[in-house]
Amino acid sequence: MAFQDDRLTLVQILLFVGRVMNELVPQIPPSDDGAQFGLAWSLEVEPALRELIAKMEGINDENDTRWREIQEHGLSGEQLKLKRMRLAAASKKGWRKKILDILNTILGSIPGAGQVKEFKEFTEEALPEDPNARIVTTFV
Repeated sequence: MAFQDDRLTLVQILLFVGRVMNELVPQIPPSDDGAQFGLAWSLEVEPALRELIAKMEGINDENDTRWREIQEHGLSGEQLKLKRMRLAAASKKGWRKKILDILNTILGSIPGAGQVKEFKEFTEEALPEDPNARIVTTFV
């Protein structure tokens, strides 16, 4: 059962990434290419994220080579529980920087998430500097 729980947790994290990006992309000022970010997100990156979620849901057992790669990156068992707990704690407080840092680490460990991770990083760079910035979307 642990495998199924871990896979569900990773899907939930990826869905959270989508909700966070839907919140942040519209905040990019037009002077910082906000419209282009919107197009890239809706036409390319969001569909790639949905495809990544479908691939994750398509892993049917822990002997799948994709699952072994996920395990090698510490995204299962107690390590995944720890990452989930840290993400949930940061999310409850709405800390934008902390949430984005945690998502960056997790996305960097998910095979096939490179496009989403890179777009998240560019989005983060384009957002106005604000050490008190919050994310309203929560991860539970």
